[in-house]
Amino acid sequence: PQIQSQSQTQSQSHRGSTYRQGVGTISLSSLLGGQAKTATELMAEAEAEARKSELNIDPMCEEKVAMAREKILDMLMRSRPRLGVFFREMEVVGNVVHITVPSESGREEIMNEKSDLQKLIAMQSGVVGLVEIEVKVNESVKVSRPITLEDRLSHLINKNDRLKDMIERLSLDAE
Repeated sequence: PQIQSQSQTQSQSHRGSTYRQGVGTISLSSLLGGQAKTATELMAEAEAEARKSELNIDPMCEEKVAMAREKILDMLMRSRPRLGVFFREMEVVGNVVHITVPSESGREEIMNEKSDLQKLIAMQSGVVGLVEIEVKVNESVKVSRPITLEDRLSHLINKNDRLKDMIERLSLDAE
């Protein structure tokens, strides 16, 4: 009697039909062809990235961001007023900016813009290196002031003074 391995038995039982391995498996041909990375390569890359980020941390990050807080908030309120509201109560510990938002959608919105926000904070504060943003959802926290239609309109008018004249001449309603 011959003993067959489980994979031999599976391949024999699935002849004539297409058999796929689990999602987490990688074919030997893709490994040999250099198309896929091994677990060792992935771990080495992760360690290198961790070392790289450790080296790129400004030791004065907390102080620089604290000193430039008003400048950062002003820039955020002008460029991204919806997100700027969340940063009003930001706390900085080391190179991490902690933000508390009232909903999961606010968290997702910040995470979608995370790299741009990190660059903006670094540029405005003069930080050289990594600035991390950590977002916590606390549904009991209410945004200090919701953005209303009037806020959006005044923001647009601040960007272009001629908009107010156009609204008056055309007798437009803000809504």
